[in-house]
Amino acid sequence: MRSAVLLTILLSSLCTIVHCWSKEDHEIFRLRDELELNEGEGVTFYDFVGVKNGPAAVMDDINKAYRKTSARIHPDKFKPPKHLSRTQQATAKTKASERFARLGLIANILRGPERDRYDHFLKNGFPKWRGTGYYYARFRPGIESVLLGLYLVAGAAHYVVLKLNAKKQRQFMGDIIREVRQAAFGSAGVPGLAQALGEEDPAATGVKKQKKAKRDLGGSGNATPNRRKVVGPNGKSFIVDASGDVFLLDETEDGTQELLLDPSEVQDAKWRNTLLVGLPKGIWNITIGRFFRKKAAGDDEAEDWEAEEEGGANGNEAAAKKKKGVARKIERGGDGLPRRRAKGRAGKSHL
Repeated sequence: MRSAVLLTILLSSLCTIVHCWSKEDHEIFRLRDELELNEGEGVTFYDFVGVKNGPAAVMDDINKAYRKTSARIHPDKFKPPKHLSRTQQATAKTKASERFARLGLIANILRGPERDRYDHFLKNGFPKWRGTGYYYARFRPGIESVLLGLYLVAGAAHYVVLKLNAKKQRQFMGDIIREVRQAAFGSAGVPGLAQALGEEDPAATGVKKQKKAKRDLGGSGNATPNRRKVVGPNGKSFIVDASGDVFLLDETEDGTQELLLDPSEVQDAKWRNTLLVGLPKGIWNITIGRFFRKKAAGDDEAEDWEAEEEGGANGNEAAAKKKKGVARKIERGGDGLPRRRAKGRAGKSHL
């Protein structure tokens, strides 16, 4: 109850801080920033209007000073330097008009009820934090900045979600390992496991000798004196060996497979799996990247075709050599001599 009251008071104070500046205050802040930016740091409304007494000045002093200053900086009397270009002269005239308009706004504040607020800020200091509305109106972001900000925030939030999911999966797997070990060996746990692990949590450390194990038992999955089988409430079957490793029995068409449960094998959150990397990568793959994939696939097909052609040519050449060798062998007689020479000898014998 006490914490709820303190939280309510804190939220109320924060709301008060956020909403303590009125529209008139924001106008004073804006004019003060513009005045120091264009006239110099530390220049007050009274200095700009030309009032010498400052906050102690009366209304007549403010009116007289305003008439004198407005006549001096009136845009009709402003003549830009001749050495400036036409564009620069037009810019100078625009600034002179803005300066004259600023003088009128400041004079209206000093002659109106807002003067008390300005004198308060002038005496006690202007606040550094002026509310989100003031900064949004002054530095209003474009649609590109808004989309970029949302994209970065969404990417960071996605990373946090992946981090929490990975942590939750490790905790869930660790709980299953502890429950299965307890069901298999009782509350005492696996005999000798605590000493072998240095009194550490077996579910957190585990034996790493069979990481990523996926062994085909050929449909066995039976318990032995060193391996105990446990059936969970959800109907899942587990095997616990003497070293404390817990295996999930997965029934498939090829038989029963043992899948080692190891919390450290749960993939941790990575930035490349978040929206920050996945979105640009997906856009690339469906736009420009697909042309590169087609080109790469075409090159691979061309290489395969060339390899097949080379293989076919080599095969034909080998076949031709083989055929040629057979022909030479057939052309030779039983004594290994060419038939041509054998015919010559035969002809000579007839003579």
